[in-house]
Amino acid sequence: MSKGKNRFIHADLSRCLSCKSCELACGLAHAGYEIEGAAAGQMKLKPRVSVVQQGTTVVLTQCRQCEDAPCVKVCPNGSLYQEEGLVKLNRETCIGCKLCARACPFGSITMTTEMVERADGKKSNRTKALKCDLCFSRNKEIKAEGCACIQACPTKVLSLSL
Repeated sequence: MSKGKNRFIHADLSRCLSCKSCELACGLAHAGYEIEGAAAGQMKLKPRVSVVQQGTTVVLTQCRQCEDAPCVKVCPNGSLYQEEGLVKLNRETCIGCKLCARACPFGSITMTTEMVERADGKKSNRTKALKCDLCFSRNKEIKAEGCACIQACPTKVLSLSL
């Protein structure tokens, strides 16, 4: 992928069934589970894409990989950064300040709470940002056949922008 070329998931929402298969596939793919394992363990999935329906209007909420990303600009410690046209998130260094979620014009950055073990051995909750990375964290490259949500869509509504 060329530097500066932002790519994102495009949706032809006129054909969307609002079945949320994309959400399920995303959550499963990033959790590293197959659907049977997730159902048996009743784990909470954390999809990076969301289908929102209000009446007859359907909207796909996911990171648009902005070229001039407001979330990157407000991140106080560089956990959000741009590389090769992709807005990347280092969740290990994320401090959970929520500035990125507030700055995102598409509402596509969510905050999740995870149980972590502190240096003193005690466990506590820690909030971190979560966003779509076009499955780069799973595949180490960006390609349509690697995006779990695109592959799961039964009506092939989703595609990777060029």
